Amino acid sequence: MSLPADLDVHGRATAALRLQTLILTYRPRLVRLHMPLGPPTAPSLSVLARLLKLCDGLGILLSLTTRPLAALSASPSRPGNVLHRWPSRA
Repeated sequence: MSLPADLDVHGRATAALRLQTLILTYRPRLVRLHMPLGPPTAPSLSVLARLLKLCDGLGILLSLTTRPLAALSASPSRPGNVLHRWPSRA
């Protein structure tokens, strides 16, 4: 999934709802969230925090990437693709 780093306040609720709906519908074991490099806005960080809380509550791993999605698809196991991984707090 992809989340823009420059979300505004009005886009925050829409982005959070769409991500939440996808996660609750498919219940994946791992969610890979892509945020482009650059300073994230407060609304983007808010969506990330909500997503982290949701995934943590469901026992789903969440990884955050900043490389282009095409590069991730071509080499998913290449070191450096995952910058942060938050395991569930058991």
